[in-house]
Amino acid sequence: MRCLIFLFPSFRQGLSLAAMLLLLTLGACNSPKKLTGRGDELAIAGMYEEASMQYMRALRSKPTYVDARVGLQRAGQKHLDALLVKFDRLHGERQHYDAVFAFVKAETFYRQVEMLRVDLDFPARYRADYESDKAIYLEEAYNKAARLMDQGQFTEAQAVLSDMKRVDPNYKDAAQMERVARVIPIYEDGMAMFDRQRYRAAHQRFKDAEAVLPGFRNLDSMMVACENLLTLKVAILPFDGSSGFAFMLNPHTFLRSSLTMERNRFLQLVDENAIANALQQQSNLLYGGNKVILEIARSLGANTVIGGKVLELQVVPPELRSEIKRGWEAYTVEITNPTTQQKTTETRYKKVEYSEWSGRSLVRMKVQCQMVNALNEQVYFSDIFQVETGDEVRYVMYDGDKSRLYAGVWADRNRDDATDKVFKERDQRRDMERLLNGRRDFAPVSGMMGELQTAMSLRLRDAVLFAERNRP
Repeated sequence: MRCLIFLFPSFRQGLSLAAMLLLLTLGACNSPKKLTGRGDELAIAGMYEEASMQYMRALRSKPTYVDARVGLQRAGQKHLDALLVKFDRLHGERQHYDAVFAFVKAETFYRQVEMLRVDLDFPARYRADYESDKAIYLEEAYNKAARLMDQGQFTEAQAVLSDMKRVDPNYKDAAQMERVARVIPIYEDGMAMFDRQRYRAAHQRFKDAEAVLPGFRNLDSMMVACENLLTLKVAILPFDGSSGFAFMLNPHTFLRSSLTMERNRFLQLVDENAIANALQQQSNLLYGGNKVILEIARSLGANTVIGGKVLELQVVPPELRSEIKRGWEAYTVEITNPTTQQKTTETRYKKVEYSEWSGRSLVRMKVQCQMVNALNEQVYFSDIFQVETGDEVRYVMYDGDKSRLYAGVWADRNRDDATDKVFKERDQRRDMERLLNGRRDFAPVSGMMGELQTAMSLRLRDAVLFAERNRP
């Protein structure tokens, strides 16, 4: 009994047809009748477990399919009997571990068949032998797990305890022992990373351990210790050169806003007013370079300083360009039917020209920015960043009736040509209306300064977050 799948790969026909054919073919291959037929073949070959699986698949698909029910009754009983014979042998040989899991397998199979409302014979006498083996197995396994825990072999202990949970999840404190066996390697891994000053990795391992067994040992205090060491208390200084242009620039303020919106638990920003006051108090001193700046940051409780300089602010003035376009203007004519003398109107189009105007303004900013550890003067990053933004206008001017103007093409104003075409589709008409009503004035440069500084703040924010995430 075979099922053949034919595929017709044709890009012109599309993938949907091939997919439908495949689904239909697979559905036919896995019909209750086909599955039952496979089960019959396997049962004849003495493969009762595999046959039972096919019958169960058929019944899950169609619970009322009688042939599958009868097949599962026969093959399932033979498979269950074989499992129980194996259990009986292992019980007699006092192989308690193997006997217990042989019974568990038999009982699991019995329950699966029972859920499909097929009754199998499961003699009650096996239960008493199983309970005897189970009690011995659980006691031995519990003692073995305890020894392994004492020897520090937590992975091995976890495997033993996991097996026990499959048999009796409530045996003594095995469930708690299993969680401890799982959490200790994670906890010790976190402690080792903490000792190597890999605080981010240690924090993650402590979080993993907390998810397994909340409150284990000193997890809470270790996570707090990691967070304290990981937290960057950042002083964002005003950028040099911000006041040297015709427009007000505050890149440090925009950066502060972008970082605040991130809500990064490992970033704390020093109050902007406190920074301004501290810098003001130093204004009567000679410029002391980075040393003075780092001292100011430390005096504010900051362990990190971000500062920079505006290198360039370029304003490219807008330049409008026009282009003569060929189009059509609609008009209506009245036509009289010579036979009925009935009058109707007809829309026609005449060839016209219109002008399309377009242009773009541009503002560009370049800054140098660096992020420095205020405690050891380690440079997290120091780079030059450039961003730009602008405004674009595009509109159409026409001296005729704008409401009747259509885009299109034509070859010659005075004669018809096969290539002449009026663009009358709805989207094409909407595009023309948008151009006819298009904005004709560029946005003021002063208004684009906010967009420009926002774009710069996002670039700087990404650099700060990358540096923060890639610390040890």
